[in-house]
Amino acid sequence: SATPTPIANVRITTHAYPNYTGANVTANWQTGTNYYPRGTNVTLRASDTFAYAGITYYFQGWYENGYRISSSNTCNITANNDRDITAQYDDEMGDDYVYFWTDSNPQYGGTTNLDRNGGVTYYKKGETVWIQATPSEGYEFIGWYIGNKTFFSSSASTFFAANSSMGITARFKWTGGGGTQ
Repeated sequence: SATPTPIANVRITTHAYPNYTGANVTANWQTGTNYYPRGTNVTLRASDTFAYAGITYYFQGWYENGYRISSSNTCNITANNDRDITAQYDDEMGDDYVYFWTDSNPQYGGTTNLDRNGGVTYYKKGETVWIQATPSEGYEFIGWYIGNKTFFSSSASTFFAANSSMGITARFKWTGGGGTQ
């Protein structure tokens, strides 16, 4: 009877560049260098962002031998030979991200919130963004406007897909009652 040939293990190494503390990069939830039977499906995972020394770094893609093999921070590879794969980060957003900010008109007419606590917030393209406007006493919400000019939505609380960077203004109208005009 023939003896089966053992399946050779191959080495998969994952790491981040730059390699600062805070980047979470794994292959099948394992960090560093690991060995897998040839032909095994391996899932690579990298954090979208991480901060080091007050600078935020953004995932740009998985690279092997200088070529990008995926722009998704989670992807699958086959352990068909020894592989050294890098999760590339940069301190600039790159083309895969957009940013939003909200404000109120008039400023004292109400408050605005992005689902990530307001301010300027970065999103991966296609990700769902939630915004909410809350009128101050004596004001009512009129609508959301892009750049304070183009009508966007009449719903005080709304969702939309993050496709391009923009500022969104919540307009409020004085209706009387309490508060200051």
